Amino acid sequence: MPRALLLRRTLTVLVLVTASAGVLAPQSAIAAPSWQGPGFQETPIATPAGEPGAGVLSESYVSIYAPLPASDGPHPAACDRIGYLRWRAASGPEDPAQADAIFVAQPGVLEGAGAFDQVARNIVLDALERGYHVEFWGLSRRSNCLIDPTGIDAAIAARDPQLALDYYYDGEPLGGRTFAGFVSEADAQWLSHVGLAQTMQDEFSVISQLPTSFRQTRVLCGGHSLGGPLTWAFANWDFSGTGDPALAGYNQCAGYFSLDSRLELTDSTAQLANRVGVGLDGLSNVVSAALPYVDVPPITPATEFALPLLGMASAWSPAAQSTLVAQLPDDPDFNFSLTFLLTDSWSDFLAGIPDPRTLRATNQAVLGNVFSNDTEPIGILRAGLGAPTGGSLVERNFPVPYDSPPILMGLLGDAPLVAFDPADANGSGPLYRWLTYRQITAPLSLPSDPGVPYETPVQAVTDITQLSNDLFASAPALFSEPYFPSRLAIDTADASVGDRSGSLSALRYSDGIVQHPAAYVDAGDGLAPILDPGNHLIPPSPAPLVHVVAPGYHHLDVETAARAQSDGQPELSSSTLASWMEQVVGPPAP
Repeated sequence: MPRALLLRRTLTVLVLVTASAGVLAPQSAIAAPSWQGPGFQETPIATPAGEPGAGVLSESYVSIYAPLPASDGPHPAACDRIGYLRWRAASGPEDPAQADAIFVAQPGVLEGAGAFDQVARNIVLDALERGYHVEFWGLSRRSNCLIDPTGIDAAIAARDPQLALDYYYDGEPLGGRTFAGFVSEADAQWLSHVGLAQTMQDEFSVISQLPTSFRQTRVLCGGHSLGGPLTWAFANWDFSGTGDPALAGYNQCAGYFSLDSRLELTDSTAQLANRVGVGLDGLSNVVSAALPYVDVPPITPATEFALPLLGMASAWSPAAQSTLVAQLPDDPDFNFSLTFLLTDSWSDFLAGIPDPRTLRATNQAVLGNVFSNDTEPIGILRAGLGAPTGGSLVERNFPVPYDSPPILMGLLGDAPLVAFDPADANGSGPLYRWLTYRQITAPLSLPSDPGVPYETPVQAVTDITQLSNDLFASAPALFSEPYFPSRLAIDTADASVGDRSGSLSALRYSDGIVQHPAAYVDAGDGLAPILDPGNHLIPPSPAPLVHVVAPGYHHLDVETAARAQSDGQPELSSSTLASWMEQVVGPPAP
């Protein structure tokens, strides 16, 4: 195996395992912008029809000017701005400092701010029913400045994903602009400096738009997946560089929340000797310079850009036979990625069976196969969307045997996965379709294993139409993060083993999380119960300390589950956090 490819694959495993398990020199706090101060921009985002809160909620993309250090090297001007998605009740105050509370959330690994769309909407609506005007800010990390939204914007305006496909993959111009291509590793060298320190500073810059007293009483900090450990780092970060407690991370929040994650990296307080940390820092510099962002199939910028297009097709023409997959680039990255998602065995994978470009499947079935808990092999990408139908299904024994126990910290295994039958998955086979979450009314099993259902009503909790919209509708902040910085994963891993050298020396504190109330929503079939079965990583925070397990939820469901659940019960993530918020902040403003 070529050395460069081996390094790439090793880094990908590190990134994913870091995400499953759960980051510099002290820097002076940058003067944070005030609300609507110089450099402030806010752009409304239209809510797709049928989304929760349509006509009641307001969504926008906010960005502020926060230049990168000159020492990071040349970078696009757009990367001197940071942004976030802002959801709020349209009837509420325009000034966020007048809100009853604000949730500020860090996305997970490979995840953009758009992934919070459903849980954000549901929390704002749940709070509104309780008489509160709250906001939800989903942070869009610095790397997302590299996204060119031209094709996505044009496709949304025309309701035609073909425009985006032609722009990103076939060189077709739009409005006089031609896609410059996916950013190369050489042109993204500045991103090798965007690790935990910059990510923490960016979150601080966003929160610091709000008055200090408001932050300390009404800002609730948290995240999904990797966003949990990032919140731990934020709470323990020294933003003064001098140990001034007023600028400690824990003094910027009134409480913390975790979605299928933990707000601790480890239950150990041991720290590495400085010389060991310096060695780790040097290694981190080398690796992140060689690979500034994750770029190994099935996770590459080019393959991730296909997700919004597949989402558009699924949202706008769910029952039509897919034509987009056949038009995606015929290159090694896409061929590997598409076969990886479809194949049922190692022998078929090596033979390239089935051919994803001749498969007959609806747009909705194509998208469902990417994210469904029935078919997706990677644990952190699963949601309870329903199940495939219309053709024969077989046991999926790739990349691990059918119904394997969880391995690699839950990244693989832990589910009886199914695949399209290779005998049917071809150009002359039946048209595979999709059963939505509401259509799963009884357990589904394969004839080869009737005693083990691969789908049950309790696991079907996410609306595939809503997820389809989430993949593109919040542009320029997408559901995914195509240029996820490797340095952020490496720093987080180093911090988890006690490194406090170099850029991690601003992790001055160790008790930030126990300063305030905390809420944990675990996915019953997600990662948190696998990684922390005894709940040892839930420290004794002050009341209200809330911990719930959502039965049947998978890793993505804690942020994508539908507001209207089939069993008539409230969506558990949002209802739990709205109730917890009420206890933390007290009565709403009169």
